[in-house]
Amino acid sequence: MRVLSTDDNLREDLSSSEEGKGSSLVAHRIRTIRERFYDEVSVLDFGTADKYGTAMMAAIDFVMEQGGGTIFVPGRSYILDTTIEKTLTADIHIRMSNGANVNIKKAMDVYSITSGNNQFIIENGKTTVAILETDYTHAVVRMSGKTLQQNIKVVGHTFRRLNNFNLGFFVYGEGLNAAEFLQNHISAAVVPYHLESSSENSNSRLIANAMEAEITGNKIYNAANAIEVINKGYYGCEGVRIKNNIMVCSKNAITVIADSSLRAAYMPPLFQITGNHINAYRALYAEKISRLFFTQNDIQAKFKENDEILGVIEIYSTQGWTITNNIFSAVSQDTSAKSNINPPIYLGKLDPALPNAYGTIDTNTFWLDGMVEKAISFESLDAYTGQSIKYGINIIQSLSAIISRAYRSKIIIAEMNSLTAYDAAEGLAYSSSDSNYTYDVNQGILYIKGRSPARNVHIISKNVLPDGSIINQIVAENTYGKQLIIRLTASEITIVHGANLIAPDQKTTKLWLPTYIIVEFLNNQQCQIVATSGISSRPVVSSNPTTGARGSTGDEYYDSQSGLWKKYFPGVGWRVISTMENK
Repeated sequence: MRVLSTDDNLREDLSSSEEGKGSSLVAHRIRTIRERFYDEVSVLDFGTADKYGTAMMAAIDFVMEQGGGTIFVPGRSYILDTTIEKTLTADIHIRMSNGANVNIKKAMDVYSITSGNNQFIIENGKTTVAILETDYTHAVVRMSGKTLQQNIKVVGHTFRRLNNFNLGFFVYGEGLNAAEFLQNHISAAVVPYHLESSSENSNSRLIANAMEAEITGNKIYNAANAIEVINKGYYGCEGVRIKNNIMVCSKNAITVIADSSLRAAYMPPLFQITGNHINAYRALYAEKISRLFFTQNDIQAKFKENDEILGVIEIYSTQGWTITNNIFSAVSQDTSAKSNINPPIYLGKLDPALPNAYGTIDTNTFWLDGMVEKAISFESLDAYTGQSIKYGINIIQSLSAIISRAYRSKIIIAEMNSLTAYDAAEGLAYSSSDSNYTYDVNQGILYIKGRSPARNVHIISKNVLPDGSIINQIVAENTYGKQLIIRLTASEITIVHGANLIAPDQKTTKLWLPTYIIVEFLNNQQCQIVATSGISSRPVVSSNPTTGARGSTGDEYYDSQSGLWKKYFPGVGWRVISTMENK
């Protein structure tokens, strides 16, 4: 018969050090699993709740000795007594109960971590700041790294405040790689995310900052600047994705700054900013970016009398950018009506190494009823090298034109757009500036250098092409395969038919009165005139037609010696008409 264990025997077995005994009691105490392998431990096994910092540092040391693992933070209130400062030698995963809350009663970093080649994860839980004045220097997570592996992930964490004072940062990262910040709720940081590249140089190219960083699904409130990215290392901030966040802040939602210490070998970053709700004075300030995708964002811009922004979006020296399918709206925060004078998009001066060259503004809605500033503004009149800025099908509701007259040669407006009276007043449907045209009188070549933003209509004054000019060739920039409508204000212009210019009827033609011509450009040397307006255009007959000479409708020749006027009639031939002097 089996003898049942007594209470005393059971306690003896549980506390025994003998193999096969005692493990159950140890496992119960420190939340371990089989074979004495400490896969997950509780922070409370290393200290009390009122000394969270001290207990967590001891727990991290213990887990790193085991080669890495998880530290569980049970649900209750904790007090941060000191900064948790560690250099990682193994992967650390801090798994917090949703009811776990760490209180910061004195401004300090919560975690100050040097990651090395290891990963640091915080999952769920809360941090509450209860300081009595705003702090601008400390962070919930301060971390530096130097690796091409993922070194940080913060998921589902809530950072809130008890009073009305914020801590400096939620995450302050330097040299982070493949960072993931997902579904965090942040309402107590001056700057929730500050990502900065390392200033170190590395021949092995292991210096990276926010390489493939992802900031997704965060809810950010009460911030000054929601996301700051500072580029200064070898790799910069390559591949940053900012998606599906709510950002409510008093200054900039997203700031990308190129530090003055950038080296010549600096690699410009790629940014994808998609599907966010932004409530800020400026949605984006960015400089020195390789490619920028700003799409499907809902922007509620705020303005006040003393704001210092130049546009809701400001970009400088960005090689390629796409601003598409966004909604822009604006609300003034005082009685200054400042929203009337800040454009939605401001394109700053270019950098010679990173010209503002390829841009698309398409399918946006500019819902700005009282705006009197242009939808798009520029800092400089300087031409962009290789410029191709396209304004697609956008909806604009404002009291102004798309761009101002001064910058109209910098952008191409899709013909499908219906121009408003404001656009017409700015002359966006045509180009007429003499500086856009040059006439080489010696070679008879007309150069069209500029363009109209919305329609391919050019008005060339007599200052450029005077009366009696001869055109042997027309050359236009970046219009190959396209047709231009050209209005000539001069009279008696001769179009010479030749290899580079195919004239109407393939004959040299004289335009006796100011008229329009439609020119199709085949390449950078050749064009053909497909139509002329009015009845003033006639082929030029340069020699006296002899008996039996061929001709075409409209051909005529006047012999000044005999006073005979010869005119060609279809089906008949040349007929001679006598003339006399007009007395």
